Amino acid sequence: MENESGKQIAISSKTSLSEDQKLDQKLRSIAESGSGTVPVVIVLVEQPTINVSKKVQSDFAPMINRLSGIRRDTLARMEISPEVIASGNLSEIFKMVQEEHPDDIETLNKTNHELSEIRMQMRKEILVQTQLLANKTQEAILKDLASNGATIISINPIYNSIAAIVPISYLKELSKNPSIARIWYNQEGREELDDSSPSIYAPSIWIYGFTGYPYR
Repeated sequence: MENESGKQIAISSKTSLSEDQKLDQKLRSIAESGSGTVPVVIVLVEQPTINVSKKVQSDFAPMINRLSGIRRDTLARMEISPEVIASGNLSEIFKMVQEEHPDDIETLNKTNHELSEIRMQMRKEILVQTQLLANKTQEAILKDLASNGATIISINPIYNSIAAIVPISYLKELSKNPSIARIWYNQEGREELDDSSPSIYAPSIWIYGFTGYPYR
């Protein structure tokens, strides 16, 4: 998990930390000032996403495996020689694939669409079930935050975390809550994605007919 600054957040419900250890290094320093407010991300000990994800993925596995098999067999029929791919002319390669394997392209697009729909349903189900469990674990902490002058910014059920602006004088008391695993300083960050397509080798996927259909 990452906070908004992109910093990696390690979560373990089996790890018991002292109050000072729950605060990251920057917050430990800020806590000594004793005045003003500070933006934080509060990560709870209970992480229901893990077990919910395992169960829901298991429920959806037969459908996904069936469609993945169809896609795998279709791609096998459309195998392109390494020499052709090495030519580097993606538009020509894609045109050739469309001309030589029109039925397979149609099958791939249809199968990819069905896989996308099923995976979307699976993610929604994981979110719904996780949110119900996360809400229960967050209820008491949210009341405690409100009663101590904190402002809630956002709630993330997937990572069971709460972004809030809290009084600095309340940090140490907040860290004593046994339901809380970590408290991180929350700093806004920005990602640059100009090179995202080449970095994930998207062009090598496009030539096999993964056109994004029907989401273009």
